[in-house]
Parts: sequence; structure tokens; C-alpha cells
Amino acid sequence: MLVPSSDGKLPSAAILIWARRTHDEAALVEDGGRTWTWRALAAAAAEVRRSLPAVDGRRVAFSAPNGGGFVAILMGIWLAGGVPAPVSPKLPPPERAKILASIDPVVTIASRELGLEVDVTLDIDRLARLGPVAELDVTGADITVPRVDPKAPGIVICTSGTTGVPKAVMSTQRAVWALIDSVARNPVDPDNPRPPQDRPPTRVDSRPMVHSGAIYGLLSTMWRGRVLVSMQKFDPVRYAELVREWQIETLNLVPTMVRMLLDAGDAVGRLSPPAKVASSSTAALPDSWRTDFETRFGILVQVAYGSTEVGTVAIEPMTDLLAGRRRPGSAGKVLPQVEVQIRDERGDSVPTGTAGAIWVHGEAAPPQVIGGKLEADGDGWIDTGDLGYLDEERYLYIHGRSRELIVRGGLKMTPAEIEAALLEHPQVVEAVVAGAPDPRLGQVPVAWVRPPADAPADATGADLQQFVRERLAAYKVPVAIHFVSAYPRTDNGKVRKADLLDQLARAE
Repeated sequence: MLVPSSDGKLPSAAILIWARRTHDEAALVEDGGRTWTWRALAAAAAEVRRSLPAVDGRRVAFSAPNGGGFVAILMGIWLAGGVPAPVSPKLPPPERAKILASIDPVVTIASRELGLEVDVTLDIDRLARLGPVAELDVTGADITVPRVDPKAPGIVICTSGTTGVPKAVMSTQRAVWALIDSVARNPVDPDNPRPPQDRPPTRVDSRPMVHSGAIYGLLSTMWRGRVLVSMQKFDPVRYAELVREWQIETLNLVPTMVRMLLDAGDAVGRLSPPAKVASSSTAALPDSWRTDFETRFGILVQVAYGSTEVGTVAIEPMTDLLAGRRRPGSAGKVLPQVEVQIRDERGDSVPTGTAGAIWVHGEAAPPQVIGGKLEADGDGWIDTGDLGYLDEERYLYIHGRSRELIVRGGLKMTPAEIEAALLEHPQVVEAVVAGAPDPRLGQVPVAWVRPPADAPADATGADLQQFVRERLAAYKVPVAIHFVSAYPRTDNGKVRKADLLDQLARAE
């Protein structure tokens, strides 16, 4: 729970840097690069602030690689009273143009090495060489952390865009702190960040910093005053080296990283010790992948559930994890500060154990989808777009996305249940299912499967169809199964199903 302020306002999250501006402990370590102290990050953020025109309360779009430069720009925009809107530097130009058009920023920023056409270009190397903040007048005469209305815009974060062009989601200032609180899972007093701790790093993170999981992981780590090790991109062998080098005890992964660590084989080496537990979020982790990971590395995997729009909703309790109380298919237990309702197609709540649409209500006001619509009711409940059910102990089970629901001649199915059936086959290590248009039935399920890299599958599409037919109703059997060696993915590892369907349409 957030600790209330005396004046009803909140400091912008720039306080996480500015309150530590005289400290020389490490704050962020870049893999293969430099170490940023709290003092250095604050100096760089102050310089970013000075490079901006008046941006009070308006959106500022920026792009930068993972690392201290990204953090300095993010914090500098908050120091200037602006609303940061990080945009992936990896987006193709047409997608980038669409995202920027929807955000409608007052100014755009990019780091020099990206070569993007923007209003303000920043040299990250120069920012890192600025020296002590004391040389930049940190007396408070020219820079103070803005105090803001909790309901005012706080940040714009783009969704991953698995089903099309990413959406720009704007959250309030209160939501920023509430989401930090949901990750930290301890009372958070925005006015009093914890002092920096002269202790080793707690995390290695290669997730793109433009995405919500990485941003709130970063901010919650900073809230604790701890050090983050940042990678530009995930490489399983290098990741394992960093885990051993920095004695990282908790691994923060997404399902694609779990799969890549497994696929890399013996080259990865050991993760435990030092690692004791791994967390997996952003997408459903197949039970078979979790079992294989725990067997291969001897590390328990804790699952969690959330999204850009609603933050962390559920997490598997550590007590369950350590006691071996596994609940197959569960996304975890709903957090105490979050409410969840399961609703039917009419919007009415359904009994416990009954499947339906997952609606969420938390501390933060519902965000706004810029240029689009967020499904929410008048009481602040948000439709997550996911389908599932709650059990009597508040454990949440996810069946899939409502927008991915396949309706075949009036019969409904979710891709997740078909993917799970395919993953039971020994010659399938990854499976993706989507609904393809059909002139007679409306939609039909189509699958793309990836066999093990070291053992090419001798199973045919017909074999896999029969395998699914033995496990699911006949109408859920994919009409076609395509074998692939890789999938088109977003920069945080999610499969772009829209691209697969486009490829299928072009091939017909």
C-alpha cells in the first residue's frame, strides 16, 4: 500500500534519482560497459532536463538502448515535469511513425547512436562523463522534483503489439507509484526512497526497458536502493555468465528466455548456485517448460501475471513454491491490493470456478489508451482482455486472450488449450495457434510448431493433428500445422501472431 502524502500530491518518480544525487554507490552496471553511480545518473538526468523546452505535463517520446542513458532520459523528463513515453528503437519506421502519431509528443528525443530523426539528440557517452552533480548546482536553486496531482498523466508505455501495432497506454502519476508498490510488494513512501545500499546487484535484466515489466522492475529495484545489471539483449550463455559473476540469486525471465536457456544446452553451464529462484512473467509459461527448467537447472520457477494496462495482478506465493504446492495452469494468487472479478458476456459476475472475462480493480486509476479505447466500467474496473477463472483461494487461472478467441462455425476455443495439447508431443518444443479466416466457418485454428533443434521431427502435420484429436474435441484440431525453425517476435520475445497470419494469407 502507498503511504499517503501530507499535501495530497506525489513527487514524480525522478525522486528515485534526485534524492540520491550525492551518493557514489553503484546504481546500474551495463554489461560490457560502464557503471553508473547514483550521482552520475542524477547529473545526466539534470543535463537532459536542461536540454528540453518547456514540457510541463506534456508527452515526451524518447528512444535509447538499455542502460544508464535510458534511465537518465526517463528521469530527466520527469525532472522537467514532462510525461515520458519510451518508444522501442527496434520498431520498423512505419510502426514507429504510427506510434508517434498516436502519442503526439511535444518533443522527441533519441540517443545519437540510433540515428533517428528527432527534435533532441543526446550523446550518451557525454552524459556519462558529466562528473559530480555538485558541479551542476544541486543546491536546489535550479532543479527540484516536481510535486504532481496523483491523477495527472505519469508515463506512456507501449504494449508489445502481438496482435498488431502496439498501443500507447498512459498511466497516472499515482499508477506509477502503485505499480512500483505492486512489484516491490512492500509499503512504498514516495517521499522517502530508501537510501542506496552498498551491496551487490540483485538482478540481471535484458528485457527491453521500453516495456512495462522492465520499467517497473527497474523502478522497484531503484526504490530499494539496489543495483541493476543491464544487458542490451538476451543471450543465454552470456546471461548465465553474468549470473555467476555477480552471484545473482533471483532470475527475472520471460517464457522465451526460459526456452532459450533450455535450447542452448550445455553451453549455458550452471545457474545454481548462485541462483535460488526464477520468476516468469509477461506471458503464460507452459508447465512442461517449467518442469524442464527446474529439472535442468535445479531452480524453482515462480509464475506471475499482469499487463501494461493493469500492472502485476497475481503471483505464485513463495510458500507454495518452497512447499511444492504446484497448481498446474495457475498464474498465481491475486495480490492483496488487487480485486479480480470474472464476468460473463453480459458483464455479470459469475460463480467461483466458472470461466469468463477477467476484470481487475486496483489502487491506480484506469489508464488511458491514447488514440484507442480501454474497456473499463464507471467504477474503475478494467477488462484485461484475458479469459480465465478464480478458485476459492483467489488463485487465478488463465485460458487465453478474448481477442484471440477462435469461433469456428459458432464453436469457441482458445489458442492456449490447443498449444498446450501440441506441447505434450515429444517432438514439439514450441507451439503457436491462431484463428485464420474461413469463408464458410468464419475462423479455423491453424498451428505453427517448432521441433527440437537437435532432433528434427519425423512427425508429420497429420500425426500432430491426430495427436490433438486424441486430447481435444474434433473442432479444436488445427486444419493445418506448419513446421518452423523460428517465429516473428516482438522485442520482448512474444510471438507476433498477426505476422504469422499475414504470411499465411500471402502464401495462399
